[in-house]
Amino acid sequence: MTDLTLGTPNILTILGTEYYLLDVLEKITIADSFVFRNKIGSGHGEAKLYIGPRQREDYFRDFFNNFHDIVCFFLRQDLEGYLDEASFEYEEQEQGYSKNIIEYLSQNKEDVSKLEPLEYFSISESKAGGDRFYLSNSEDKIYKLFRTIVLPEISYVSILKLINPKDRKNYFYFRPFLDYFYDKRNSVERIKNATKEIEQEKFDDEKKNTLKKAREGQGKYRQLILEEFPAGCVITKITDERLLIASHIKPWIDSNDEEKIDRHNGLLLSPTFDRLFDQGFITFQNDGVVNTSPYISPLNWRKIGLQDNKKFELKRNEKREKFLEYHRRNIFKGVPS
Repeated sequence: MTDLTLGTPNILTILGTEYYLLDVLEKITIADSFVFRNKIGSGHGEAKLYIGPRQREDYFRDFFNNFHDIVCFFLRQDLEGYLDEASFEYEEQEQGYSKNIIEYLSQNKEDVSKLEPLEYFSISESKAGGDRFYLSNSEDKIYKLFRTIVLPEISYVSILKLINPKDRKNYFYFRPFLDYFYDKRNSVERIKNATKEIEQEKFDDEKKNTLKKAREGQGKYRQLILEEFPAGCVITKITDERLLIASHIKPWIDSNDEEKIDRHNGLLLSPTFDRLFDQGFITFQNDGVVNTSPYISPLNWRKIGLQDNKKFELKRNEKREKFLEYHRRNIFKGVPS
């Protein structure tokens, strides 16, 4: 827990209101039993949200201020963004569902579009559950809508604990995400289709292999990135090539053939920071200033050893700036300002 009397608080501006970030429950997986039973889930559609083992109940109660006078909210644009990301899964249904879920997508989008920009709701501790700690809500319409649109097992919700410095009240910001391996940029089917398209192009075998290997940061693309950053990882300065990854700024799946192997679409990163960058937990401004996502807890950022707004050398040029802008707009897990 962050004490506001110690150090500089992480300030977030959400829809024009300034908050201090206190803590975060980083990843709460959505169980099948939680999803509203008349829509997608095959379970009982319980309104209880499992957040962790009962052994951590002291921490959970402290996080939620013993459930005394707390205010929670969803943002409409987050739910719209979630449905946009999930559209591919609604259509392809790679995970298998008890019903044909595509028939619900249009209605879900329409229902979300009618929401206010910020929707408040309440939450309480469920007394049931034995050795499992649950949150509960059975009244608020927005909570039921959330349970209706979210896909089970491959989705999670992060909860930011905030304080408004003006009214000194705590607010709990709920935001849903698709698991990284199931969003539309990492769908096995979409990657397979993109690879098939390369095979069908009128390229020689060498270029086809170059394009395909670039997805894993290998081959000619890797060599170009190693040459681009001779000082090593742009964050850690590690130079051992065995410990370095040629990352794409604009993801391979979203890039055209030229962008897939463009040295200006790359950064050289060590594995931890490659994963953070690839999953949108860090991004960079054009001048090399790093931005860290609030959806990783302040404690874990301290363990990682990366501070927000620290500056790094990214070999700045116009082409790289355009790729970085894409990453900030489409990949970074920030908050709406």
